[in-house]
Amino acid sequence: TTTITTTTYEGYIPPLRINVGGSAFVDSQGLWWTDDADYVRRGGTVENLDVKVKNVDPYDWPLYQTQRQGDLKFSLPPPAVGPLMLILHFAELCKCDDARVFNIEINGELRASNFNVRAAYGTDKLALQSTYEVQGIKGDNINLKLSPSSGLPPMVSAIELVPVIAQPTTTTTTT
Repeated sequence: TTTITTTTYEGYIPPLRINVGGSAFVDSQGLWWTDDADYVRRGGTVENLDVKVKNVDPYDWPLYQTQRQGDLKFSLPPPAVGPLMLILHFAELCKCDDARVFNIEINGELRASNFNVRAAYGTDKLALQSTYEVQGIKGDNINLKLSPSSGLPPMVSAIELVPVIAQPTTTTTTT
């Protein structure tokens, strides 16, 4: 008796990874992050702070040490048609008493109201990711808007658009 197990995966589609406010970068896992020049539609100001981010591999600190702040808009070409995960990376690097509270809109839909990075962890200098499901449509970009609600201006350190890959199909044949 011979048992053959075959596992089939859908084709790999590379995600779009953007180091917001920073230059192109390869992280500790060997993943490529591009600069944001082709994606910013309203860019605010770039902050670059030499600060240790407590819950991140030191090799990856550059992703969180640079960020854009202000009333921000990005236009992101979907890497695939179909379901995608939009992952926003944040780290509150400001040593200040004011809160940074802002709204997150994706394709004109309010997805997070009064989002507060510091309140999410209760401290500064920690990396935080916030993930949203979006739909990639051929010919349509994903539009991301971060707008002020109160306190300090909105900010973001990195952005990922990751295709949702179907689960592998496993076939077992016994002869």
